[in-house]
Amino acid sequence: MGDLWRYSSSTEIPELKKASFNLKIFVKQLLGLLVLVGAAYYMYQHLSHFQSWPRLNFRTIAPLIIISVAFQLFQSLIFKYQTELFNLKLSAKHWIGLSATAALYNLVFPARGGLIARAYFLQKKYQFPYSNYAGMMLITLFVAFIATAGTSIAANGWSYLSLGTFNEATLGVGLMAFLGSIIAFLVLAFFPKEKISSLVVKWPKLNSLWSGFVASTDLLHANRGGFLPLMLSFLGTIIFMAARLSFSGKLVELDIPLQSCFIIQTMVGLSVFVSFTPGNLGVKEGIIIALLSSQNVSPETAILVAGIDRLSSAFVVLALGIPFHFLLIRDREL
Repeated sequence: MGDLWRYSSSTEIPELKKASFNLKIFVKQLLGLLVLVGAAYYMYQHLSHFQSWPRLNFRTIAPLIIISVAFQLFQSLIFKYQTELFNLKLSAKHWIGLSATAALYNLVFPARGGLIARAYFLQKKYQFPYSNYAGMMLITLFVAFIATAGTSIAANGWSYLSLGTFNEATLGVGLMAFLGSIIAFLVLAFFPKEKISSLVVKWPKLNSLWSGFVASTDLLHANRGGFLPLMLSFLGTIIFMAARLSFSGKLVELDIPLQSCFIIQTMVGLSVFVSFTPGNLGVKEGIIIALLSSQNVSPETAILVAGIDRLSSAFVVLALGIPFHFLLIRDREL
């Protein structure tokens, strides 16, 4: 969500800086590269432990592909219900195609190209201002944090009741994200808007984001019921993320408790909003490996599980994203 700050006004076309050196992007790329190099070095040093690769065939990978497709569909539903909150009625080609293309861009590019592509489309086709899009994404961010963090708290409670254990660190993160999101939303919603406007007017980008948020909240008063399907769509993505991790474990004969799958994937979901690598590459795998290792799973097995989870997701993103990318380009909609 960091790319929201790239939208500085309602008339500015968001674009990536092409020529100037950007230290922030360079540091992000360097950190991502270090994560990948470190993982490759570890695997090189422990090659003997990676000889027993799972036997892959259609029967074993079909559930993973189906689950990944379902996950992408729910990602598309999130975009559909986001826009419907603002009375924008997108065709299936657009809410599915733009989501698939956005996932492709986020996987390939260091910056969140998917956010920019969707903002450009909405402005071009519906004259939806970029500042309003930024405000819409800020509101969605609150919904996403509440849904993901709430699920994490519930999963930890489920783990404690059924298994007698829970992860204190993930529970703490979930509680902070859940309470922080609610408090921040309440402050923004009920604190005098004129007062906040006077505080942020000196910072153009922050002022633009705040103006978009105010405009978005004004538009939402007549469509509050639209939040329920949006929240359910977020919950659907979490369910399929947990199912994908569970099946990834089964491929290497590792039975991961479903409660743990939910806890791990909600941490992955929360990390997406502060990720610094394309497609959360390395960060996602690091979380899966660390939390599986805390359950006495060997690092080699945890790496295999994280790798299978990543590959099944990336396969579907590429299989759907590439055709829709060329379709939207052909129709001059991107």
